[in-house]
Amino acid sequence: TRNRILGGQSSGTLYGLSSSAGAGTVIIDNSFFGNWTLTGSGYLYGLHVLSGQVYSVFNSFDLNDISGSATVIGVYGGGASAMLHLHNSILRVAESQNPAYALLLPSGTIHSDYNLYESASENPNFALGRIGANTYATLSSWQTATTLDSNSVSGAAGFVSASDLHVRPDATGASSHGLFMAEFPEDIDGEVRD
Repeated sequence: TRNRILGGQSSGTLYGLSSSAGAGTVIIDNSFFGNWTLTGSGYLYGLHVLSGQVYSVFNSFDLNDISGSATVIGVYGGGASAMLHLHNSILRVAESQNPAYALLLPSGTIHSDYNLYESASENPNFALGRIGANTYATLSSWQTATTLDSNSVSGAAGFVSASDLHVRPDATGASSHGLFMAEFPEDIDGEVRD
């Protein structure tokens, strides 16, 4: 709760947060993930889930353009026992040329809705999501094929900066698109949600 996992550098694989909860449950909420530098050819993961139930709610992910040849993945759910719940989150994947996914699930299960997705529009190697061998380039194709994210939107995240993932007051992408959840009445700053 209320984590700021920002900054970091690697020439190999970099994980914002990796969870292997086994049969347990992990709740990750009201957190910022991003502002990392990757110069190698590995992987950059915002959230990496191998097993267990993981609830990711009200989180902001900013996976910036990297200088290496790595694959950039916002949220990864691998392992047959992984069950991911992704709600009310912002995933910005700004990689401009390397393979990049907002959501990548080689196996496992996902429930996702009320999210905002932003990508670098010029990247021909970006896909909003992949489940198993099926890849979906856009939010629309993802929604149609999976019935997930029916209330999610594509648009500009509007973060203040790479190190401050608050949403600017003039940014309209995330405004009024979330779902109130009584279990999480306060935001990352401890202020009651409006």
